[in-house]
Amino acid sequence: MSPTLHDWAVCSDGIGPFDDPSLATGFVCSGVVTGHDKVADGTLVTTSVVQKLSTSTNTAQTLNTTYTLGAMHPRYARWRARREKEGPVEYDHSERVRTASGLSPD
Repeated sequence: MSPTLHDWAVCSDGIGPFDDPSLATGFVCSGVVTGHDKVADGTLVTTSVVQKLSTSTNTAQTLNTTYTLGAMHPRYARWRARREKEGPVEYDHSERVRTASGLSPD
């Protein structure tokens, strides 16, 4: 059984709002995890770099873990809705292609 991320959001990997965006190596997810074999239920976590993410299949895959995605964090969902990006998010790090723009508010 894969761990589940609740109240999740997508963030840039390790860069701040004033850093050059080209320094980002990818995207990570932040959320509350349950069902992880190494992390206690209810812990707020930040994943390693997401390799694939699909809201169509409700999965986020890192190099070592595939997470089931629960509900988005309400603030992240509102941010996406304000930008009319309510459709599915599909991201494949290996291709460095975002088929839905606006993954992260950073």
